[in-house]
Amino acid sequence: MRQADEITIRPAPDRGAVPYCEICVAGRPTGLHVPGKVFEAAVEVDGRYLVFVTEGVTMEELLAIHLVSADGRLLDSAGIGLIYALGIFAKLKLEPPREVRFQFLGDVTWRVEVHPRPRWAWPPWREAPGVRRPWALRRAFRVHASAAA
Repeated sequence: MRQADEITIRPAPDRGAVPYCEICVAGRPTGLHVPGKVFEAAVEVDGRYLVFVTEGVTMEELLAIHLVSADGRLLDSAGIGLIYALGIFAKLKLEPPREVRFQFLGDVTWRVEVHPRPRWAWPPWREAPGVRRPWALRRAFRVHASAAA
Protein backbone atom coordinates (compact mmCIF):
# COMPACT_ATOMS: atom_id res chain seq x y z
CA MET A 1 0.00 0.00 0.00
CA ARG A 2 1.40 3.39 -1.03
CA GLN A 3 0.47 6.73 -2.53
CA ALA A 4 0.45 6.25 -6.30
CA ASP A 5 2.26 9.07 -8.09
CA GLU A 6 1.83 7.30 -11.44
CA ILE A 7 -1.91 8.05 -11.47
CA THR A 8 -3.02 11.32 -13.08
CA ILE A 9 -6.17 12.62 -14.73
CA ARG A 10 -6.90 14.72 -17.80
CA PRO A 11 -10.11 16.43 -18.89
CA ALA A 12 -12.57 14.25 -20.79
CA PRO A 13 -15.17 15.40 -23.34
CA ASP A 14 -18.01 17.43 -21.82
CA ARG A 15 -21.08 15.39 -20.84
CA GLY A 16 -23.29 18.17 -19.50
CA ALA A 17 -23.51 19.60 -15.99
CA VAL A 18 -21.08 17.14 -14.35
CA PRO A 19 -17.42 17.42 -15.39
CA TYR A 20 -15.62 14.22 -16.40
CA CYS A 21 -11.96 13.26 -16.49
CA GLU A 22 -9.95 10.38 -17.90
CA ILE A 23 -7.73 8.37 -15.58
CA CYS A 24 -4.15 7.86 -16.78
CA VAL A 25 -1.70 5.25 -15.48
CA ALA A 26 2.00 6.12 -15.85
CA GLY A 27 1.09 8.85 -18.34
CA ARG A 28 -0.96 6.50 -20.55
CA PRO A 29 -4.68 7.21 -21.03
CA THR A 30 -6.86 4.27 -19.97
CA GLY A 31 -10.03 5.28 -21.81
CA LEU A 32 -11.84 5.25 -18.44
CA HIS A 33 -13.91 8.43 -18.03
CA VAL A 34 -15.23 9.15 -14.53
CA PRO A 35 -17.05 12.12 -12.93
CA GLY A 36 -14.76 14.82 -11.52
CA LYS A 37 -12.14 17.33 -12.58
CA VAL A 38 -9.81 17.92 -9.59
CA PHE A 39 -7.37 15.13 -8.73
CA GLU A 40 -7.06 14.76 -4.95
CA ALA A 41 -5.04 11.56 -4.42
CA ALA A 42 -4.43 8.00 -5.55
CA VAL A 43 -3.41 5.02 -3.45
CA GLU A 44 -2.15 1.67 -4.71
CA VAL A 45 -3.70 -1.27 -2.83
CA ASP A 46 -2.85 -4.84 -3.87
CA GLY A 47 -2.08 -3.78 -7.46
CA ARG A 48 -5.28 -1.74 -7.80
CA TYR A 49 -5.69 2.02 -7.53
CA LEU A 50 -8.06 3.89 -5.23
CA VAL A 51 -8.53 7.26 -6.99
CA PHE A 52 -10.06 10.32 -5.28
CA VAL A 53 -11.46 13.08 -7.53
CA THR A 54 -13.65 16.11 -6.76
CA GLU A 55 -15.80 18.28 -9.03
CA GLY A 56 -14.29 21.61 -7.94
CA VAL A 57 -17.55 23.17 -6.69
CA THR A 58 -16.84 25.02 -3.43
CA MET A 59 -20.16 24.86 -1.55
CA GLU A 60 -21.53 21.61 -2.99
CA GLU A 61 -18.41 19.54 -3.41
CA LEU A 62 -18.75 15.89 -4.33
CA LEU A 63 -15.89 13.46 -3.76
CA ALA A 64 -15.80 10.51 -6.14
CA ILE A 65 -13.88 7.40 -5.10
CA HIS A 66 -13.00 4.91 -7.81
CA LEU A 67 -11.21 1.58 -7.54
CA VAL A 68 -9.40 0.98 -10.81
CA SER A 69 -7.41 -2.04 -12.01
CA ALA A 70 -3.82 -1.61 -13.22
CA ASP A 71 -5.08 -1.92 -16.82
CA GLY A 72 -7.67 0.84 -16.34
CA ARG A 73 -10.91 -1.06 -15.68
CA LEU A 74 -13.38 0.41 -13.19
CA LEU A 75 -13.90 -2.11 -10.37
CA ASP A 76 -16.10 -0.09 -7.99
CA SER A 77 -17.19 3.52 -7.28
CA ALA A 78 -18.75 5.65 -4.58
CA GLY A 79 -19.56 9.33 -4.17
CA ILE A 80 -19.59 11.36 -0.96
CA GLY A 81 -21.36 14.70 -0.69
CA LEU A 82 -24.25 16.66 0.73
CA ILE A 83 -26.09 19.65 -0.72
CA TYR A 84 -24.76 23.00 0.56
CA ALA A 85 -21.95 21.26 2.46
CA LEU A 86 -18.37 22.49 2.29
CA GLY A 87 -16.24 19.58 1.20
CA ILE A 88 -12.48 19.81 1.47
CA PHE A 89 -10.41 16.65 1.03
CA ALA A 90 -7.68 16.59 3.71
CA LYS A 91 -5.50 14.52 6.07
CA LEU A 92 -5.06 11.44 3.90
CA LYS A 93 -3.61 8.62 5.99
CA LEU A 94 -2.73 5.10 4.84
CA GLU A 95 -3.47 2.30 7.27
CA PRO A 96 -2.04 -0.96 5.90
CA PRO A 97 -2.90 -3.44 4.75
CA ARG A 98 -6.04 -2.07 2.99
CA GLU A 99 -7.50 1.04 4.66
CA VAL A 100 -7.35 4.71 3.82
CA ARG A 101 -8.57 7.49 6.15
CA PHE A 102 -9.25 11.13 5.26
CA GLN A 103 -11.37 14.10 6.23
CA PHE A 104 -14.14 15.50 4.06
CA LEU A 105 -17.36 17.42 4.81
CA GLY A 106 -16.21 19.32 7.89
CA ASP A 107 -15.21 17.25 10.90
CA VAL A 108 -16.14 13.88 9.44
CA THR A 109 -13.40 11.26 9.22
CA TRP A 110 -13.96 8.78 6.41
CA ARG A 111 -12.46 5.33 6.15
CA VAL A 112 -12.33 3.31 2.94
CA GLU A 113 -11.75 -0.39 3.47
CA VAL A 114 -10.60 -2.13 0.26
CA HIS A 115 -11.52 -5.82 0.13
CA PRO A 116 -9.03 -8.40 -1.25
CA ARG A 117 -11.91 -9.72 -3.39
CA PRO A 118 -15.38 -8.29 -4.02
CA ARG A 119 -17.82 -9.06 -1.20
CA TRP A 120 -21.53 -9.63 -1.08
CA ALA A 121 -23.20 -6.22 -0.61
CA TRP A 122 -26.34 -7.01 1.26
CA PRO A 123 -28.28 -5.13 2.42
CA PRO A 124 -27.42 -2.54 -0.26
CA TRP A 125 -28.23 0.44 1.97
CA ARG A 126 -25.50 -0.21 4.59
CA GLU A 127 -23.26 2.69 3.59
CA ALA A 128 -22.46 5.72 5.71
CA PRO A 129 -24.80 8.75 5.43
CA GLY A 130 -23.88 10.98 2.46
CA VAL A 131 -22.49 8.07 0.41
CA ARG A 132 -24.03 7.38 -2.99
CA ARG A 133 -23.24 4.34 -5.10
CA PRO A 134 -24.57 2.62 -8.17
CA TRP A 135 -26.59 -0.47 -7.27
CA ALA A 136 -24.55 -3.70 -7.20
CA LEU A 137 -24.62 -7.11 -5.54
CA ARG A 138 -20.87 -7.07 -4.85
CA ARG A 139 -18.55 -4.35 -3.58
CA ALA A 140 -14.77 -4.09 -3.83
CA PHE A 141 -14.61 -1.54 -1.00
CA ARG A 142 -16.73 -0.16 1.82
CA VAL A 143 -17.01 3.42 3.07
CA HIS A 144 -17.35 4.22 6.80
CA ALA A 145 -17.77 7.61 8.51
CA SER A 146 -17.27 8.88 12.06
CA ALA A 147 -16.93 12.22 13.84
CA ALA A 148 -13.34 13.46 13.74
CA ALA A 149 -11.42 13.08 16.98
